[in-house]
Amino acid sequence: MKSLLTSFLFLLFFIPAQSQCTPDFSQTSPGLYPDTLPDGFVGQSYSEDITFVLPLDTMGYLFTNFHILAISLPVGLTWQCNNFSNGCNYDPQVNQYGCVNVTGTPLLAGQYNIDVTVIADLDIVQGVPVTFQVYMEVLPNNTSVSNTGFSMQGSSGCL
Repeated sequence: MKSLLTSFLFLLFFIPAQSQCTPDFSQTSPGLYPDTLPDGFVGQSYSEDITFVLPLDTMGYLFTNFHILAISLPVGLTWQCNNFSNGCNYDPQVNQYGCVNVTGTPLLAGQYNIDVTVIADLDIVQGVPVTFQVYMEVLPNNTSVSNTGFSMQGSSGCL
C-alpha cells in the first residue's frame, strides 16, 4: 500500500513538473520563439519549449487576455502551457511572457506548419481568433542496427 501511494505521488508531482517550461526572458519583441522548432526524429523522444512575448496593445486598444485554444502538432506530440492551472489564459498587462512545452514521440516523418490558435480579448472587443504558425520537420529514424547477418538504418521496414 505504501509503494502504491509513493507511486501515485510520484506521478502527481514529478510528471507534470517534467512538462513545465520556462519562458526565455531574453526575447523582447512580441512573437513566438523559436519560429522554427528543432528537427524531431520518428520514434525518438522530443521535448522543446516555445516562448511567446505577448503584445500589450494594437492601434491603441489594450489586450486584456490571450487564451491558447489549440496547437496542431504532428501525430505523437502533445503540448502543455506554463499557465495550465488558469486554463492557458494570459493577461499581457500583468505579464507579457509565457511558454508551451511540446513533448512526445513523433510517429510520422514530414514537414509541418504547426498552427497555434489563440482567442484574443481587447478592452473593446472579446473573442477575436488569431492563428500563429511555427514550422517543424520530423525526419525518419536515424538509428542504425547491425550484427553479423545484416545492418539496418531506421527502425521501420518498407512503407
